[in-house]
Amino acid sequence: MNAKYLIGIDLGTSNTAVSYAKITENDEKPDFKIFEIPQIVRPGEILSRPLLPSFIYFPDENEKNRDNFSLPWKKDETFIVGEYARKRSSEIPSRVISSAKSWLCNNHVKRDDKILPWDSDQVSEKFSPVRAQAEILNHIKNAWNHKFSGDYNNSFIEQNITVTIPASFDAVARELTLKACNQCGIKNLTLMEEPQAAFYSWLLLNEETWRKQIKKDESVLVCDIGGGTSDFTLIRVFETDGNLELERTAVGNHLLVGGDNMDLSISYLINSKIASSGKKLDKWQLRSLVNKARDAKEELLSDGTKEKYEISVLSRGMKLISGTIKSEVLSSELDQIVKNGFFPRCSPDEKPVNNRKTGLMEAGLNYESDPAITKHLAEFVSNFASNSFPSYILFNGGVMKSKDLRNHITQTVSSWNGSNEIKELENNNSDISVALGACYYSFIKLSGGIRIKSGLNKTYYIEVSSSMPAIPGIPVPTKALCVAPFGMEEGSLIKIEGKKYMLTLGEDVSFNLFESSMGKDDKAGETIEDFSNNLEKLTEIETFLEGNKGETVPVVLETHVTEIGTLEFYCVSVEDSRKWKLEFNLRQQSN
Repeated sequence: MNAKYLIGIDLGTSNTAVSYAKITENDEKPDFKIFEIPQIVRPGEILSRPLLPSFIYFPDENEKNRDNFSLPWKKDETFIVGEYARKRSSEIPSRVISSAKSWLCNNHVKRDDKILPWDSDQVSEKFSPVRAQAEILNHIKNAWNHKFSGDYNNSFIEQNITVTIPASFDAVARELTLKACNQCGIKNLTLMEEPQAAFYSWLLLNEETWRKQIKKDESVLVCDIGGGTSDFTLIRVFETDGNLELERTAVGNHLLVGGDNMDLSISYLINSKIASSGKKLDKWQLRSLVNKARDAKEELLSDGTKEKYEISVLSRGMKLISGTIKSEVLSSELDQIVKNGFFPRCSPDEKPVNNRKTGLMEAGLNYESDPAITKHLAEFVSNFASNSFPSYILFNGGVMKSKDLRNHITQTVSSWNGSNEIKELENNNSDISVALGACYYSFIKLSGGIRIKSGLNKTYYIEVSSSMPAIPGIPVPTKALCVAPFGMEEGSLIKIEGKKYMLTLGEDVSFNLFESSMGKDDKAGETIEDFSNNLEKLTEIETFLEGNKGETVPVVLETHVTEIGTLEFYCVSVEDSRKWKLEFNLRQQSN
C-alpha cells in the first residue's frame, strides 16, 4: 500500500466535501484539513471552495463554443461539475443532473442505465446515477492530482479513502456506490455510514472529554437531515472491563424526505404568489423555481438575521428571454413551511401517514408520502429506543444549521419522554463534519482508538420454497431464510450449513432478497414462515450456474460482508470446491 494520506469524502446529495490528513510516523495524530476543491464558478473563472455542489451541467454547443469551460487538468469540458452547474440548475434545469445519489436506492428504475437528467430531452448523452456519482469523484480525483502533482505516491487513487453513504442505504445501493468508486479507480476504499461519520467528527473535537460528557448506558440519537434523505441512528455507550465503548444499535428506514422536499414546498409558495399576479410559469420555469427555492432556504436558514430572500425567474417569449419574473420568500414563511410541514409537534406514538390516493404515479424518485420528519423520528424512537430513551441528540445536515429549528426539534423529542430533556451535542461544522469524521475514522482504523461497533445496518433474508407435495391450484408456500443478521461485522463470513439445496447447472437461478430493519434478533439460518407483512423485498440475486447442463449439485448458501461493508452471496457445493457468486439484479422492479 502506497498511501501517504487519509481521505474522507462526504459524497452528499446536495454538496460534496473532502477532508484529508497526512499519515504520520508512529501513528501520531495528524492535522485534519478540508480540501479546497477548484471548480468553475462562471465561464473563465475557477475558484477553490470547501464544498463541491453535487450538480453536473451539460452546456449546449453554442455555449461551449462561446465560453471558456477549461479546467487546469482538462480543456474543453463536455460537462461541468460544481458551483457553475448548481447555478445553471436554476436557469436550465433540463441540462443539469442533481440529487443523483437519491436514485441509487430507487428500484423502480434501472440504476445503471442512462436516465439522468431525468425526463429531459435536452442533452445528447445522459448519465446513469452510478456514472454521475463517479464523475463527481473524478472531479475530486483530478483536483487532488493537480494539487499534489509530481509524486506518484500522492496520486488520489493510491490514498486510504473513506466514502460516506446514508446509514439507511441497502445492500444494492452500497454495491452501486462501490461501483462508482471503482469507475473512479479508487483502490483502498472503505464505505462508512454518514451519521457515524458525524459522530466521529464530534469525537474528534471532544477527544479528551467525551467520556465525561456521556455516561455508561446512555445513548445518542444522531439526526442527519440531508438534501435527499433523513437518516436516524442510535449509538449506545456501554462498559467492558471498566472501559467505555460505543455501539450502533439501530438504523432507521431509508427515508426519501429532506431538503429537496422543502425546496419543492417553497417553490409552490413562490409559484402561488406569481400566479396571483396573473403570470403562469411553464414546465421548465417551475423546475428552475425549485432550484431558486433551494437557494432561498439555505440563505435564510444559515443567516437568522435575514427577513427575506428575493427570487428572479427568467420569463420567456416565443424565442428569446423577454425579462424576469420577481418574487420573494419571507423568513417567517419559510419558518412556517419547515416547522409546520416537516417538523410538526407530534406525540411519541404518532405514525407517518400514507396519504397517496391515486393508483397511478409518475416515475421518478419515490419520495415519502408523509413529509413530517418528526413523525418518522417518533416511529424510529418508539421502535428502537422506547426502553432506553436517548439522552443526547446530535444534528447534522445543512437544514440543521438553524439553531431555532434545532431547538424546536429538541423540544419535540424531549416531550416524548416526559420531563427528561434530551440534550444537544454541539456540531458547529455541519457542512464538513461528515468528511472530517470519515477521515478521523480512517486514522483510528490505522492507529487504534475508540471505534463504534456496528456491522450490517439491516437483516437480510432469501426466499425459499417449502418442501411439501404439490397441490393442484395451490402455490407452494415459501419461507424467508435469514442469511445475514443485523450487526454482522465487516470481513466476516456465514455459511448456512444446515440448509442444503439442489441446484441444476447450466441454467440461470435467482432468489428473492428481502430486508428488515426490525428483525434485529433473527439469527443466520432461522426461517420465518409468514413474512409478507414483515419484510420488504429489495431485489433478486441471481447467477448463471456454470457446469454441465442438467447436472444437479447439493449446495449451501454462504454470505460475506466485505472489508469495505458490501454484501456478497454464494452457492457453495458440498461435494467439492466449486462456488458460484450470486449477483444483484438491477433491473427495474415491476411492483
